[in-house]
Amino acid sequence: MLYWIIKPLIRIALRFYFREITTVGAENLEHKTAIYVSNHPSAFLDPLLPAAISKKPFRFLAGAEWFGKGIKEWIFREQFNMLPVIRPWLVKDRKVSNDEMFEECYKGLQQGKRIMIYPEASSQTVEWVREIKTGAARIKLGGEEYMKGQKEVLIVPIGMNYTNPHRFQSRVTIKVGTPIDFSAILDAEFETEPDRVRAMTDQIRQEMSDQLIFDENEELVPAVKNVIRLFSGHIISTLNTEDQTPEREFAVKQKIMKAAKYFHENHREKVAPLEKKIQNYIDEFMALGFRSFNPFDQSRIELVSEAMAVFLGFPLFFLGMLMNFIPYITSDIFFKKMFMPKLSGVHKQGHLNQAFAGSLAFSIGIGFFLVWYVMMMIIGYQFMPHWWLIPVVFIVGNLAGRFTLQYIIWFSHVWKRVRWSFLKKSSKDKVKYLLDERSEIVNTLLDLRSQFDKNQSS
Repeated sequence: MLYWIIKPLIRIALRFYFREITTVGAENLEHKTAIYVSNHPSAFLDPLLPAAISKKPFRFLAGAEWFGKGIKEWIFREQFNMLPVIRPWLVKDRKVSNDEMFEECYKGLQQGKRIMIYPEASSQTVEWVREIKTGAARIKLGGEEYMKGQKEVLIVPIGMNYTNPHRFQSRVTIKVGTPIDFSAILDAEFETEPDRVRAMTDQIRQEMSDQLIFDENEELVPAVKNVIRLFSGHIISTLNTEDQTPEREFAVKQKIMKAAKYFHENHREKVAPLEKKIQNYIDEFMALGFRSFNPFDQSRIELVSEAMAVFLGFPLFFLGMLMNFIPYITSDIFFKKMFMPKLSGVHKQGHLNQAFAGSLAFSIGIGFFLVWYVMMMIIGYQFMPHWWLIPVVFIVGNLAGRFTLQYIIWFSHVWKRVRWSFLKKSSKDKVKYLLDERSEIVNTLLDLRSQFDKNQSS
Protein backbone atom coordinates (compact mmCIF):
# COMPACT_ATOMS: atom_id res chain seq x y z
CA MET A 1 0.00 0.00 0.00
CA LEU A 2 2.67 2.51 1.04
CA TYR A 3 4.68 1.51 -2.05
CA TRP A 4 1.99 2.94 -4.36
CA ILE A 5 1.22 5.95 -2.15
CA ILE A 6 4.86 7.04 -1.90
CA LYS A 7 5.83 6.22 -5.50
CA PRO A 8 4.40 9.46 -7.07
CA LEU A 9 6.06 11.54 -4.34
CA ILE A 10 9.40 9.81 -4.91
CA ARG A 11 9.08 10.34 -8.65
CA ILE A 12 8.52 14.07 -8.15
CA ALA A 13 11.40 14.30 -5.67
CA LEU A 14 13.78 12.48 -8.02
CA ARG A 15 12.90 14.93 -10.80
CA PHE A 16 13.89 17.72 -8.42
CA TYR A 17 17.11 16.08 -7.25
CA PHE A 18 18.44 15.17 -10.70
CA ARG A 19 18.73 17.64 -13.53
CA GLU A 20 18.16 14.86 -16.05
CA ILE A 21 17.04 11.23 -15.75
CA THR A 22 17.49 9.22 -18.95
CA THR A 23 16.35 5.63 -19.38
CA VAL A 24 17.86 3.55 -22.18
CA GLY A 25 16.03 0.28 -22.83
CA ALA A 26 12.99 1.17 -20.72
CA GLU A 27 10.96 -1.56 -22.44
CA ASN A 28 13.17 -4.16 -20.72
CA LEU A 29 12.09 -2.84 -17.33
CA GLU A 30 8.65 -4.46 -17.56
CA HIS A 31 9.36 -8.22 -17.76
CA LYS A 32 7.47 -10.64 -15.52
CA THR A 33 9.03 -13.59 -13.69
CA ALA A 34 12.36 -11.81 -13.77
CA ILE A 35 15.37 -11.09 -11.62
CA TYR A 36 16.85 -7.63 -12.17
CA VAL A 37 20.53 -7.23 -11.28
CA SER A 38 22.14 -3.82 -10.89
CA ASN A 39 25.38 -2.20 -9.81
CA HIS A 40 25.16 -0.36 -6.49
CA PRO A 41 27.01 2.99 -6.42
CA SER A 42 24.50 5.07 -4.46
CA ALA A 43 22.68 3.25 -1.66
CA PHE A 44 18.94 4.18 -1.58
CA LEU A 45 18.91 6.04 -4.91
CA ASP A 46 19.74 2.87 -6.84
CA PRO A 47 16.42 1.09 -6.07
CA LEU A 48 14.33 4.28 -6.04
CA LEU A 49 15.08 5.24 -9.64
CA PRO A 50 14.01 2.03 -11.44
CA ALA A 51 11.07 1.59 -9.05
CA ALA A 52 9.83 5.10 -9.84
CA ILE A 53 10.17 4.56 -13.59
CA SER A 54 8.81 1.01 -13.90
CA LYS A 55 5.07 0.45 -14.20
CA LYS A 56 5.26 -2.82 -12.26
CA PRO A 57 6.50 -3.18 -8.66
CA PHE A 58 9.73 -4.88 -7.62
CA ARG A 59 10.60 -7.01 -4.61
CA PHE A 60 13.95 -5.78 -3.30
CA LEU A 61 16.54 -7.98 -1.64
CA ALA A 62 18.20 -5.98 1.15
CA GLY A 63 20.55 -6.66 4.04
CA ALA A 64 18.69 -8.24 6.98
CA GLU A 65 20.46 -5.89 9.41
CA TRP A 66 18.29 -3.01 8.08
CA PHE A 67 14.98 -4.67 8.99
CA GLY A 68 14.95 -4.84 12.76
CA LYS A 69 11.80 -6.25 14.30
CA GLY A 70 8.15 -5.42 14.88
CA ILE A 71 6.54 -2.59 12.94
CA LYS A 72 9.79 -1.66 11.17
CA GLU A 73 10.13 -5.18 9.78
CA TRP A 74 6.43 -5.18 8.81
CA ILE A 75 6.80 -1.89 6.93
CA PHE A 76 9.91 -3.06 5.09
CA ARG A 77 8.43 -6.45 4.17
CA GLU A 78 4.76 -5.74 3.56
CA GLN A 79 4.72 -2.09 2.51
CA PHE A 80 8.02 -1.64 0.66
CA ASN A 81 8.24 -5.15 -0.85
CA MET A 82 11.64 -5.89 0.69
CA LEU A 83 13.08 -9.30 1.51
CA PRO A 84 15.86 -9.65 4.12
CA VAL A 85 19.12 -11.27 3.08
CA ILE A 86 21.48 -12.39 5.82
CA ARG A 87 25.05 -11.51 4.88
CA PRO A 88 27.16 -14.10 6.76
CA TRP A 89 30.31 -11.99 6.72
CA LEU A 90 28.53 -9.33 8.78
CA VAL A 91 27.26 -11.60 11.55
CA LYS A 92 29.10 -13.59 14.19
CA ASP A 93 26.95 -16.70 13.85
CA ARG A 94 28.29 -18.44 10.74
CA LYS A 95 25.46 -20.99 10.80
CA VAL A 96 22.85 -18.53 9.53
CA SER A 97 20.69 -19.55 6.59
CA ASN A 98 18.90 -17.70 3.77
CA ASP A 99 16.60 -20.65 2.99
CA GLU A 100 13.50 -18.59 3.84
CA MET A 101 14.58 -15.80 1.49
CA PHE A 102 15.15 -18.26 -1.38
CA GLU A 103 11.76 -19.87 -0.75
CA GLU A 104 10.00 -16.48 -0.87
CA CYS A 105 11.82 -15.62 -4.10
CA TYR A 106 10.69 -18.89 -5.72
CA LYS A 107 7.07 -18.30 -4.69
CA GLY A 108 7.14 -14.73 -5.95
CA LEU A 109 8.62 -15.74 -9.31
CA GLN A 110 5.96 -18.43 -9.67
CA GLN A 111 3.37 -15.64 -9.32
CA GLY A 112 5.09 -13.64 -12.07
CA LYS A 113 6.68 -11.13 -9.70
CA ARG A 114 9.99 -9.37 -10.26
CA ILE A 115 12.99 -9.30 -7.92
CA MET A 116 15.65 -6.61 -7.74
CA ILE A 117 19.08 -7.76 -6.58
CA TYR A 118 22.29 -5.83 -5.99
CA PRO A 119 24.78 -8.71 -6.30
CA GLU A 120 27.78 -6.62 -5.24
CA ALA A 121 26.19 -7.01 -1.78
CA SER A 122 27.21 -3.52 -0.63
CA SER A 123 27.13 0.04 -1.89
CA GLN A 124 30.30 1.77 -3.04
CA THR A 125 30.54 4.79 -5.33
CA VAL A 126 32.56 3.51 -8.28
CA GLU A 127 31.71 3.64 -11.98
CA TRP A 128 32.21 -0.07 -12.69
CA VAL A 129 30.87 -3.43 -11.50
CA ARG A 130 32.73 -4.90 -8.55
CA GLU A 131 32.90 -8.60 -7.74
CA ILE A 132 29.41 -10.05 -7.38
CA LYS A 133 27.80 -12.83 -5.37
CA THR A 134 26.15 -15.92 -6.87
CA GLY A 135 22.63 -15.30 -5.51
CA ALA A 136 20.98 -14.27 -8.80
CA ALA A 137 22.11 -17.40 -10.64
CA ARG A 138 21.10 -19.62 -7.71
CA ILE A 139 17.64 -18.04 -7.51
CA LYS A 140 17.11 -18.49 -11.26
CA LEU A 141 18.07 -22.17 -11.20
CA GLY A 142 16.21 -22.83 -7.95
CA GLY A 143 13.13 -20.95 -9.12
CA GLU A 144 12.89 -22.89 -12.38
CA GLU A 145 13.30 -26.15 -10.50
CA TYR A 146 10.63 -25.03 -7.99
CA MET A 147 8.23 -24.35 -10.89
CA LYS A 148 9.21 -27.68 -12.51
CA GLY A 149 10.29 -25.92 -15.69
CA GLN A 150 6.86 -24.42 -16.38
CA LYS A 151 8.30 -20.89 -16.51
CA GLU A 152 11.68 -19.46 -17.44
CA VAL A 153 13.18 -17.06 -14.90
CA LEU A 154 14.75 -14.13 -16.74
CA ILE A 155 17.78 -12.25 -15.48
CA VAL A 156 17.88 -8.64 -16.73
CA PRO A 157 20.98 -6.45 -16.19
CA ILE A 158 20.73 -2.77 -15.21
CA GLY A 159 23.49 -0.16 -15.22
CA MET A 160 23.21 2.95 -13.03
CA ASN A 161 25.36 5.62 -14.71
CA TYR A 162 25.59 8.75 -12.53
CA THR A 163 27.61 11.86 -13.30
CA ASN A 164 27.70 12.32 -9.51
CA PRO A 165 24.98 10.71 -7.37
CA HIS A 166 25.90 12.86 -4.37
CA ARG A 167 25.50 16.25 -6.05
CA PHE A 168 22.17 18.02 -6.41
CA GLN A 169 21.09 18.58 -10.04
CA SER A 170 23.48 16.02 -11.49
CA ARG A 171 22.47 13.56 -14.23
CA VAL A 172 21.82 9.83 -14.35
CA THR A 173 21.36 7.37 -17.20
CA ILE A 174 19.66 4.06 -16.38
CA LYS A 175 20.66 1.48 -18.99
CA VAL A 176 18.46 -1.63 -18.98
CA GLY A 177 19.75 -4.56 -21.03
CA THR A 178 17.90 -7.43 -22.65
CA PRO A 179 17.39 -10.69 -20.71
CA ILE A 180 20.65 -12.65 -20.48
CA ASP A 181 20.95 -15.74 -22.69
CA PHE A 182 22.42 -18.58 -20.61
CA SER A 183 21.76 -21.33 -23.18
CA ALA A 184 25.45 -22.07 -23.80
CA ILE A 185 26.16 -22.48 -20.08
CA LEU A 186 22.97 -24.44 -19.37
CA ASP A 187 23.73 -26.86 -22.23
CA ALA A 188 27.38 -27.34 -21.25
CA GLU A 189 28.75 -30.06 -19.00
CA PHE A 190 30.21 -29.01 -15.64
CA GLU A 191 31.90 -31.14 -13.02
CA THR A 192 29.71 -29.68 -10.28
CA GLU A 193 26.61 -27.50 -10.11
CA PRO A 194 28.50 -24.74 -8.23
CA ASP A 195 30.82 -24.53 -11.27
CA ARG A 196 27.79 -23.85 -13.47
CA VAL A 197 26.54 -21.21 -11.02
CA ARG A 198 29.95 -19.55 -11.06
CA ALA A 199 30.00 -19.48 -14.86
CA MET A 200 26.51 -17.94 -14.90
CA THR A 201 27.62 -15.37 -12.32
CA ASP A 202 30.62 -14.41 -14.47
CA GLN A 203 28.28 -13.88 -17.42
CA ILE A 204 25.93 -11.82 -15.27
CA ARG A 205 28.83 -9.58 -14.22
CA GLN A 206 29.87 -9.11 -17.84
CA GLU A 207 26.33 -8.25 -18.91
CA MET A 208 26.04 -5.78 -16.03
CA SER A 209 29.33 -4.18 -17.12
CA ASP A 210 27.93 -3.82 -20.65
CA GLN A 211 25.24 -1.50 -19.25
CA LEU A 212 27.85 0.93 -17.89
CA ILE A 213 29.96 3.54 -19.62
CA PHE A 214 33.09 2.83 -17.60
CA ASP A 215 34.87 -0.40 -16.74
CA GLU A 216 37.18 -1.25 -13.85
CA ASN A 217 40.19 0.55 -15.36
CA GLU A 218 40.12 3.23 -12.69
CA GLU A 219 43.14 5.08 -14.07
CA LEU A 220 41.26 5.94 -17.27
CA VAL A 221 38.03 7.20 -15.72
CA PRO A 222 39.06 10.87 -15.15
CA ALA A 223 40.47 11.23 -18.68
CA VAL A 224 37.42 9.63 -20.30
CA LYS A 225 35.08 11.81 -18.24
CA ASN A 226 36.93 14.87 -19.51
CA VAL A 227 36.47 13.76 -23.11
CA ILE A 228 32.78 12.95 -22.62
CA ARG A 229 31.98 16.19 -20.79
CA LEU A 230 33.82 18.35 -23.31
CA PHE A 231 33.42 16.73 -26.68
CA SER A 232 30.81 13.99 -26.76
CA GLY A 233 28.26 16.35 -28.35
CA HIS A 234 30.70 17.28 -31.08
CA ILE A 235 31.71 13.67 -31.69
CA ILE A 236 28.06 12.52 -31.87
CA SER A 237 27.33 15.22 -34.44
CA THR A 238 30.12 13.89 -36.68
CA LEU A 239 28.81 10.32 -36.81
CA ASN A 240 26.79 11.03 -39.96
CA THR A 241 23.63 9.60 -38.48
CA GLU A 242 20.14 10.94 -37.93
CA ASP A 243 19.62 8.57 -35.02
CA GLN A 244 20.49 11.09 -32.28
CA THR A 245 18.71 9.10 -29.57
CA PRO A 246 19.72 8.50 -25.93
CA GLU A 247 20.62 4.94 -26.99
CA ARG A 248 22.98 6.29 -29.65
CA GLU A 249 24.54 8.81 -27.29
CA PHE A 250 25.10 6.12 -24.67
CA ALA A 251 26.74 3.88 -27.29
CA VAL A 252 29.07 6.72 -28.30
CA LYS A 253 30.14 7.25 -24.69
CA GLN A 254 30.83 3.54 -24.31
CA LYS A 255 32.86 3.68 -27.50
CA ILE A 256 34.93 6.55 -26.13
CA MET A 257 35.76 4.39 -23.10
CA LYS A 258 36.70 1.39 -25.28
CA ALA A 259 38.87 3.56 -27.52
CA ALA A 260 40.60 5.11 -24.51
CA LYS A 261 41.31 1.66 -23.12
CA TYR A 262 42.70 0.48 -26.47
CA PHE A 263 45.08 3.44 -26.85
CA HIS A 264 46.07 3.31 -23.20
CA GLU A 265 47.07 -0.34 -23.55
CA ASN A 266 48.63 -0.18 -27.04
CA HIS A 267 49.73 3.40 -27.71
CA ARG A 268 50.33 4.98 -24.32
CA GLU A 269 52.92 7.37 -25.75
CA LYS A 270 50.23 8.86 -28.04
CA VAL A 271 47.50 9.53 -25.51
CA ALA A 272 49.48 10.53 -22.41
CA PRO A 273 50.38 14.00 -23.81
CA LEU A 274 46.79 14.40 -25.07
CA GLU A 275 45.32 13.62 -21.63
CA LYS A 276 47.58 16.28 -20.13
CA LYS A 277 46.66 18.73 -22.88
CA ILE A 278 42.92 18.22 -22.26
CA GLN A 279 43.35 18.63 -18.50
CA ASN A 280 45.33 21.86 -18.97
CA TYR A 281 42.64 23.14 -21.33
CA ILE A 282 39.92 22.41 -18.77
CA ASP A 283 41.96 24.05 -16.01
CA GLU A 284 42.29 27.18 -18.15
CA PHE A 285 38.51 27.44 -18.49
CA MET A 286 37.91 26.71 -14.83
CA ALA A 287 40.34 29.49 -13.92
CA LEU A 288 38.13 31.83 -15.96
CA GLY A 289 35.02 30.65 -14.06
CA PHE A 290 33.54 28.52 -16.82
CA ARG A 291 32.56 25.25 -15.17
CA SER A 292 31.03 23.79 -18.34
CA PHE A 293 34.20 24.63 -20.31
CA ASN A 294 32.37 25.42 -23.59
CA PRO A 295 30.40 28.67 -23.28
CA PHE A 296 30.72 29.26 -27.03
CA ASP A 297 29.02 25.99 -28.06
CA GLN A 298 25.50 27.44 -27.89
CA SER A 299 23.77 28.62 -31.07
CA ARG A 300 22.51 32.19 -31.41
CA ILE A 301 18.88 31.01 -31.61
CA GLU A 302 19.26 29.05 -28.37
CA LEU A 303 20.86 32.03 -26.67
CA VAL A 304 18.07 34.44 -27.73
CA SER A 305 15.39 31.93 -26.66
CA GLU A 306 16.96 31.46 -23.24
CA ALA A 307 17.49 35.21 -22.80
CA MET A 308 13.78 35.78 -23.50
CA ALA A 309 12.87 33.00 -21.05
CA VAL A 310 15.04 34.64 -18.37
CA PHE A 311 13.40 38.02 -18.95
CA LEU A 312 9.77 36.84 -19.16
CA GLY A 313 10.05 34.05 -16.61
CA PHE A 314 11.36 36.10 -13.70
CA PRO A 315 7.96 36.40 -11.89
CA LEU A 316 7.50 32.62 -11.90
CA PHE A 317 11.14 32.17 -10.86
CA PHE A 318 10.55 34.53 -7.93
CA LEU A 319 7.43 32.58 -6.91
CA GLY A 320 9.37 29.31 -7.08
CA MET A 321 12.14 30.76 -4.93
CA LEU A 322 9.61 32.10 -2.44
CA MET A 323 7.92 28.72 -2.08
CA ASN A 324 11.01 26.49 -2.09
CA PHE A 325 14.09 28.42 -0.94
CA ILE A 326 13.59 27.96 2.82
CA PRO A 327 13.21 24.13 2.81
CA TYR A 328 16.07 23.84 0.31
CA ILE A 329 18.55 25.93 2.27
CA THR A 330 17.58 24.51 5.67
CA SER A 331 17.84 20.89 4.47
CA ASP A 332 21.20 21.70 2.88
CA ILE A 333 22.54 23.24 6.09
CA PHE A 334 21.15 20.39 8.20
CA PHE A 335 22.81 17.76 5.99
CA LYS A 336 26.17 19.53 5.96
CA LYS A 337 26.18 20.12 9.72
CA MET A 338 24.78 16.79 10.92
CA PHE A 339 25.92 14.21 8.36
CA MET A 340 28.69 15.54 6.11
CA PRO A 341 31.40 15.34 8.83
CA LYS A 342 30.48 11.69 9.47
CA LEU A 343 30.83 10.56 5.87
CA SER A 344 34.04 8.62 5.34
CA GLY A 345 35.40 5.34 4.08
CA VAL A 346 35.99 4.14 7.65
CA HIS A 347 33.63 1.37 8.75
CA LYS A 348 33.20 1.98 12.45
CA GLN A 349 30.70 3.47 14.87
CA GLY A 350 30.05 7.16 14.27
CA HIS A 351 31.05 7.01 10.60
CA LEU A 352 28.82 6.74 7.53
CA ASN A 353 29.55 5.06 4.21
CA GLN A 354 30.29 7.73 1.56
CA ALA A 355 27.98 5.88 -0.84
CA PHE A 356 25.06 7.08 1.33
CA ALA A 357 25.81 10.79 0.84
CA GLY A 358 23.40 11.38 -2.05
CA SER A 359 20.74 9.14 -0.55
CA LEU A 360 20.90 10.95 2.79
CA ALA A 361 20.74 14.37 1.14
CA PHE A 362 17.78 13.23 -0.96
CA SER A 363 15.93 11.76 2.06
CA ILE A 364 16.55 14.81 4.24
CA GLY A 365 15.34 17.05 1.42
CA ILE A 366 12.08 15.10 1.12
CA GLY A 367 11.50 15.41 4.86
CA PHE A 368 12.09 19.15 5.00
CA PHE A 369 10.02 19.86 1.90
CA LEU A 370 7.11 17.76 3.17
CA VAL A 371 7.09 19.59 6.52
CA TRP A 372 7.33 22.95 4.76
CA TYR A 373 4.48 22.23 2.33
CA VAL A 374 2.24 20.90 5.10
CA MET A 375 2.91 24.12 7.06
CA MET A 376 2.05 26.25 4.02
CA MET A 377 -1.18 24.32 3.49
CA ILE A 378 -2.22 24.71 7.15
CA ILE A 379 -1.42 28.43 7.18
CA GLY A 380 -3.15 28.96 3.84
CA TYR A 381 -6.25 27.15 5.10
CA GLN A 382 -6.44 29.48 8.12
CA PHE A 383 -6.71 32.53 5.86
CA MET A 384 -8.75 30.96 3.06
CA PRO A 385 -10.59 27.86 4.40
CA HIS A 386 -11.06 26.03 1.12
CA TRP A 387 -10.04 22.37 0.83
CA TRP A 388 -9.00 22.79 -2.81
CA LEU A 389 -6.13 25.03 -1.68
CA ILE A 390 -4.27 21.96 -0.42
CA PRO A 391 -3.62 20.37 -3.85
CA VAL A 392 -3.24 23.82 -5.44
CA VAL A 393 -0.41 24.78 -3.07
CA PHE A 394 1.37 21.50 -3.72
CA ILE A 395 0.97 21.62 -7.51
CA VAL A 396 1.91 25.30 -7.83
CA GLY A 397 4.87 24.88 -5.51
CA ASN A 398 6.09 21.83 -7.43
CA LEU A 399 5.74 23.40 -10.88
CA ALA A 400 7.22 26.73 -9.78
CA GLY A 401 10.11 24.93 -8.10
CA ARG A 402 10.92 22.92 -11.20
CA PHE A 403 10.70 26.06 -13.32
CA THR A 404 13.08 27.78 -10.90
CA LEU A 405 15.70 25.07 -11.42
CA GLN A 406 15.35 25.37 -15.20
CA TYR A 407 15.45 29.16 -14.92
CA ILE A 408 18.78 28.98 -13.07
CA ILE A 409 20.20 26.85 -15.92
CA TRP A 410 18.98 29.36 -18.53
CA PHE A 411 20.37 32.27 -16.56
CA SER A 412 23.70 30.47 -16.20
CA HIS A 413 23.90 29.91 -19.96
CA VAL A 414 23.08 33.53 -20.76
CA TRP A 415 25.47 34.88 -18.14
CA LYS A 416 28.32 32.69 -19.38
CA ARG A 417 27.69 33.79 -22.96
CA VAL A 418 27.74 37.44 -21.86
CA ARG A 419 30.98 36.89 -19.95
CA TRP A 420 32.45 35.09 -22.96
CA SER A 421 31.52 38.03 -25.21
CA PHE A 422 33.27 40.46 -22.85
CA LEU A 423 36.27 38.15 -22.68
CA LYS A 424 36.54 38.12 -26.47
CA LYS A 425 36.88 41.90 -26.42
CA SER A 426 39.13 42.26 -23.39
CA SER A 427 41.38 39.23 -23.94
CA LYS A 428 41.47 38.50 -27.65
CA ASP A 429 44.73 36.55 -27.50
CA LYS A 430 43.45 34.39 -24.65
CA VAL A 431 40.23 33.57 -26.48
CA LYS A 432 42.08 32.79 -29.72
CA TYR A 433 44.43 30.48 -27.83
CA LEU A 434 41.51 28.61 -26.21
CA LEU A 435 39.61 28.24 -29.48
CA ASP A 436 42.70 27.05 -31.35
CA GLU A 437 43.53 24.65 -28.52
CA ARG A 438 40.03 23.19 -28.55
CA SER A 439 40.06 22.81 -32.34
CA GLU A 440 43.39 21.00 -32.19
CA ILE A 441 42.20 18.67 -29.43
CA VAL A 442 38.95 17.84 -31.24
CA ASN A 443 40.80 17.09 -34.48
CA THR A 444 43.22 14.84 -32.60
CA LEU A 445 40.33 13.01 -30.95
CA LEU A 446 38.57 12.49 -34.28
CA ASP A 447 41.81 11.21 -35.81
CA LEU A 448 42.18 8.73 -32.95
CA ARG A 449 38.59 7.68 -33.47
CA SER A 450 39.34 6.88 -37.12
CA GLN A 451 42.37 4.84 -36.10
CA PHE A 452 40.29 2.97 -33.55
CA ASP A 453 37.54 2.23 -36.09
CA LYS A 454 40.10 0.84 -38.55
CA ASN A 455 41.59 -1.35 -35.86
CA GLN A 456 38.18 -2.68 -34.85
CA SER A 457 37.19 -3.48 -38.44
CA SER A 458 40.46 -5.23 -39.31
